[in-house]
Amino acid sequence: MKTKKFKNNIDNIQIMIYNEDNDVYICYNNRKLNLVGTSTRKSKPDYVANIKLYECESCNDFQMKFKCTKAKGNKKI
Repeated sequence: MKTKKFKNNIDNIQIMIYNEDNDVYICYNNRKLNLVGTSTRKSKPDYVANIKLYECESCNDFQMKFKCTKAKGNKKI
């Protein structure tokens, strides 16, 4: 069961809507976070993870941006 604090945390990727057909996330502000690239991370000698990087199309007019991201530009996940 998710706590109220968890559900109200608008920057959490787990509460965003994921559209598998278009490979985009939809944020709290109903904006698309589009795939902008991939990255490879190595954590253990034999483990390599391929990470997808997403960026919001525009956070400029979002009044709650301070709760969503600390970035000067758009939110990135």
